[in-house]
Amino acid sequence: MKVNFAFGIVTIFLVFIAGCSGTTVLVDETINVPYDVMQPYELIGEKGDRFSIELKTDGAPIDILIFDTPNFIKYNKSFGNDVYNTWNGVIERNIVSKEFSYSLPTSGTYYLVIENSQFTSNGADAKRGVNIALKIK
Repeated sequence: MKVNFAFGIVTIFLVFIAGCSGTTVLVDETINVPYDVMQPYELIGEKGDRFSIELKTDGAPIDILIFDTPNFIKYNKSFGNDVYNTWNGVIERNIVSKEFSYSLPTSGTYYLVIENSQFTSNGADAKRGVNIALKIK
């Protein structure tokens, strides 16, 4: 299975401004993730920075994964080329609607991946494109 990214990688920097009240919305969009495609978002920040993520699909299930950079590279190679690699990450399977937060365990770049494929074991398999309302703050 040769799969391409739907939209490329979206980069998100977490920026804290002293004295600023409220939460900055980094992503607020509705996207369509075609079948057999995964959409990654970069989460860049310092250790302990927290991202709040809200996701709702059109009723079809998807999988959500979060990786550090080395594990995202392994996952990406496996996903795009049918090459077997062992990778570790946070995996939430068969999601239709979810609100959660993720704190970076170390400083650097992490990847939030929305997967619309039967690639992840015991994961979602919508068998069609899925519309997703996504908010990251």
